[in-house]
Amino acid sequence: MSFTKLLNGFATWVERIASVFLAAVTSLVFVSAAARYLWGAPILDAHAFASLMLGVALLWGLSSASWRDEHISVDLLYMGFPPAMKRIVDILGQMLILIFVGLFCWMLLKHVGSVRDAGQVTVDTRTAVWPFYLMAWLGVAAAVMLIVARLWLLVFNPAGLPAKKSIADEAAENAGEPN
Repeated sequence: MSFTKLLNGFATWVERIASVFLAAVTSLVFVSAAARYLWGAPILDAHAFASLMLGVALLWGLSSASWRDEHISVDLLYMGFPPAMKRIVDILGQMLILIFVGLFCWMLLKHVGSVRDAGQVTVDTRTAVWPFYLMAWLGVAAAVMLIVARLWLLVFNPAGLPAKKSIADEAAENAGEPN
């Protein structure tokens, strides 16, 4: 199995984890709102759990965006650059992303420890929140790994870079192919 296929497989799992958390947030908010309107009793700590899980989903999504280079960008000048200049800009940009996400990863890990040590819990159910912070940190750590891998490919094997499409895009393309 090639290095790029291995990384694409890892990125696919990262996207699935993000999507599971996003689906859980959506379901929790819907069910809690329905319970509030139908029976006058929302799910306890639904807002806290939804907020924590949304953070997890976003930070795992950061990994996917980093791997597929789908960050929000303005490429007005970039489009006019010659290919060699574009490659230099891509490498420098990836290095900057690595620095900032790497620092974020380190700071979030410190925060996971401080939240755990402080014993922070949700208001109603008294559920510890540090596991959610840890799961979010794992998403950022996955982002760092994928950013390093993308930078390595940019420098040494640009042909191995992933296409800019999500697993949903790939599934839609594959649905049209006969088995």
